[in-house]
Amino acid sequence: MDTRKIKRIAAVFVLALFATILILLATIDTGNNNTYDPDINADDNVHIVKSPSENDPVIDPNLNEGSGDDPTDPTTDKETIDKVTVTEEICPESLRAIAEKYNVIGMSAVVIENGQISHVYSYGTRNTETGEPFNSSSVLRTASVSGLISAIGVMKLSDEGIIDIDEPIGNYLGYTVVNPYNNNQITLRQILTHTASISDYGAYDKVTNNELEYQTLKEMLNGTYAESNFFNHSPGYKYAYSNFGGAIISAVASAATQKSFNDYMTEEIFEPLNIDASYLSTGIKARENISNIYRQGKISYSLESMDQFSAKLMTIAPVDNYRYSHANLFINAKDLSRIARMLMNGGEVDRVRILSQEAVDEMLSTEANGSLYKDVGYGLYISKYDDLVEGRTLYGQQGGAYGATTEIFFDLEDKSGIVLLVNGSSNAVLDNGISAMGSAVINELYSSVIGK
Repeated sequence: MDTRKIKRIAAVFVLALFATILILLATIDTGNNNTYDPDINADDNVHIVKSPSENDPVIDPNLNEGSGDDPTDPTTDKETIDKVTVTEEICPESLRAIAEKYNVIGMSAVVIENGQISHVYSYGTRNTETGEPFNSSSVLRTASVSGLISAIGVMKLSDEGIIDIDEPIGNYLGYTVVNPYNNNQITLRQILTHTASISDYGAYDKVTNNELEYQTLKEMLNGTYAESNFFNHSPGYKYAYSNFGGAIISAVASAATQKSFNDYMTEEIFEPLNIDASYLSTGIKARENISNIYRQGKISYSLESMDQFSAKLMTIAPVDNYRYSHANLFINAKDLSRIARMLMNGGEVDRVRILSQEAVDEMLSTEANGSLYKDVGYGLYISKYDDLVEGRTLYGQQGGAYGATTEIFFDLEDKSGIVLLVNGSSNAVLDNGISAMGSAVINELYSSVIGK
């Protein structure tokens, strides 16, 4: 055979073999595929600053999040449910405009429709120094929203016959508690409706501002400082919002259960709902998600200071602790939304019952009108607003402290609602007592999402 022809055949064979090898190599998975996948490290991609587009990926920062390798079967008798899994969406321009107008640092808004989460929008950062995004997993100290959650714990004790909210609280604390000006006893119902005539402006104010050494609850209510901690009117007579009253809830519950209030709430509320919540910053499992709080753009409450305060709380006997059940709950937006869904669904959520329908009805019944703000009714640590969103009656609670704002509001008629966590923004307040920023967000979402 011609030598040149043999060389040409050999060359073709070599080229064919080389091509085959290349094809085989291309099919091998090296484990180093760098192709973008929105479900990989999705938390790092939640904070997207560009304008929204129909082609943008939907990001799920909690892919495969659950309670372990063996997720709970909702048909079993065990009263616990899977973790709250939500899908983060790109914050629409309308919400971004509100956030920019009110100088929001970080925000997460959960929209509930027909009793289920329908949308989750997040914006900004939970730590301005590191740039970590604020999202629905970001944990925030919720201020007065804590009192609503604490009230749920009290009503569960009422359901179980452990506490009667119409009995004098002294029956549980072991000493008489009366208004020193008229000698009338105080009940939990009065505390929950903020009609207990308990004041924030006496010794309680001095203790919280470190102007007075921490006193026992008995000393505050039935001792040297009692007169300073009450208004000169009868319990049950009129509404006067009281942080001190809300803080007494934990002491009464601890006396009735012989447990710390945080332990009781963890065992009876948080664990069955499978949510990461605690009245101590040190009790949060995903501590890396705890957000700083900002006032006028500067840190006003850091994780370090939160932990220091939590350490102090743990040194106080549970029956004397009047510093956390009213304001110190730490939780994220997705988990707080599960509590909202439970309340709007008569005490049950995702096949787990926390409260009886009767207990929820009692919480929502408006008992104390004439609050600090116009047109606001008050049930058992829960507000009723007819003027927050036009044409709707919303139930819920607002929290605000150190520059942060928390909103949890829902409409029983169509089981819709908004849960909003903001770690810093303008502190402007409307005539009805609601944060101007919070009201703007709630109205925008009811108009553009729920009401469309």
